[in-house]
Amino acid sequence: MARTNATCTYCGGEFPVAEMIGTTSAKRGKNVAYMCQRCATSNQHYHASNNEVLGTDKQNLVFCGIEFECSYSDEYARNAMFEYRFMPTHDSSLDSEGYGNRYGRDGNTTEYVSGLMKGLNRASKFALTCDYLVSNGHLSVNYSCGTHFHVSINSMKDGNGEKRYMGYIRRYYHSLFEPLAKAMRENPEKTEEIFGRYFTDYARDIEPRIETRTNEQGVEEEVVIHADENSRYNFVNVKNNSNIEFRLNKFVSGKQYQNLMKMEVEMVKCIVTNFCEHFTTKTTEIDARRYYKQQHFKDTGEKLPSKDSFRKHKAQVTAKKLVAIFEKYANI
Repeated sequence: MARTNATCTYCGGEFPVAEMIGTTSAKRGKNVAYMCQRCATSNQHYHASNNEVLGTDKQNLVFCGIEFECSYSDEYARNAMFEYRFMPTHDSSLDSEGYGNRYGRDGNTTEYVSGLMKGLNRASKFALTCDYLVSNGHLSVNYSCGTHFHVSINSMKDGNGEKRYMGYIRRYYHSLFEPLAKAMRENPEKTEEIFGRYFTDYARDIEPRIETRTNEQGVEEEVVIHADENSRYNFVNVKNNSNIEFRLNKFVSGKQYQNLMKMEVEMVKCIVTNFCEHFTTKTTEIDARRYYKQQHFKDTGEKLPSKDSFRKHKAQVTAKKLVAIFEKYANI
């Protein structure tokens, strides 16, 4: 008996099959996945939130999210995105390159936004699915597209369950990330190989600049001007209170993006372990001040530094580890 109704893979509504768009399921082989007309032909607004929580992580520590920007996606690709519970949104920065006006004012462009994914397993499988979609012409990623990746370790909470870690990271942003940006500038080909592209206006370098200014005594002096740590367009965006966003990412292949996600999760774990946890662990702070008393004071003759000096020191140590992680994945 012929099927009369079907459930939309995205909104979950039930509609007559004759009024729906059906494609082979990207996840279930020969089975047909259906979209209602509304979900198949319209994108949600840019700031819409995807509240889905997906996947498993036995330790319940690593959480991630993906913003997949594309210049074109056909019905098969759109259904595949829906099966992974990605939400279609519009983004005026994307260029459809003449693919038509299928999704309203953005032409054929779409930014697919994932829900909260526990662990890397689901994200890794998604990357392989996208590799198939791109390779077979169902999905297109052009010069205007990025594939931003959000990473959180235990929602960036401290030992008391408070979301304080991102505040610490913002406070010492330049100490943490300027050395990494410098290593990437010095290796542009490796940077593009790993991330899929080089720095852009939407994923900016944070190189400090030198300006000459006149002080209160009327004497000209050189001043170091750092990038705004609160800018959402930095290549590492830390404005969110629960995750770090890597904005330079661009999908090139499944293997490349899997490797990139793995590197960035390792970086965030490094930041949490080697920097953030030192803010809230009392014994760590005592050990750190003892270290300074034994080493720093002996080497320089200076008095015992303040907590701020210690924290900056830990940020600088962590920064070296971030550079080492980048160099490991870049085979430098």
